[in-house]
Amino acid sequence: MNYRAEILLSLMIVWSVLILRLQMKVGDLVRIRHDEHLWLGHGIILELRGGEKAHYAKVRWFDQWDEQEFEWEVISALEVISESR
Repeated sequence: MNYRAEILLSLMIVWSVLILRLQMKVGDLVRIRHDEHLWLGHGIILELRGGEKAHYAKVRWFDQWDEQEFEWEVISALEVISESR
């Protein structure tokens, strides 16, 4: 691996750690972590479950327009794209 690729990989790892520490809130725009091609789409957190430090988020996915509009997702599988106020 060349020098630039090593630096980029290091930055990506640091970014991933910072995102994991980010406290998710209702209204945050999220995507599934490690979905580089964005096949799984984007969603908004509608509700959090799991006590003081939530473990599950109810997400409305924009790419799903079927009968099951909302899904409960494990927070560790989500990445915040944009924070709500």
